[in-house]
Amino acid sequence: MPKDRKNICCLCTGRMNRKVTTSCQHSFCKCCLLQQLNHSNRCPLCRKKILFFTSPTCFGSAPNN
Repeated sequence: MPKDRKNICCLCTGRMNRKVTTSCQHSFCKCCLLQQLNHSNRCPLCRKKILFFTSPTCFGSAPNN
């Protein structure tokens, strides 16, 4: 898959906004996934039950004292 396609949400077909990754390792916009979860608790790509989703975290380096 080309690198730029990794940042496209398959639900809205736009660039992922506030990207989240499901327990089955598929990624979507957070608001798109929340809307999907109102209708079904299954992944729209693989149909596995979504047990949880996470968002990427950024860790900065602490200043040295």
